[in-house]
Amino acid sequence: MNYLRPALMDAELSFTAEIVHRGRTVSAAQVTSRGSSGKPCTLGTVTCRTRPVREKGSPVGPNHAQQ
Repeated sequence: MNYLRPALMDAELSFTAEIVHRGRTVSAAQVTSRGSSGKPCTLGTVTCRTRPVREKGSPVGPNHAQQ
């Protein structure tokens, strides 16, 4: 999280998120908060691991191939 400028507690803030990388197993997004002036207040980066959705009852483990 990078704090760029203070935001007033009673001011309205808006948040936008942009996906900067969407891979097979890892995705990353950048989130920006902006004050009423439109200037950015904070920048945050979110990284998450993604896994394929599997059907209920299908085997899991390194020895089982995904279908």
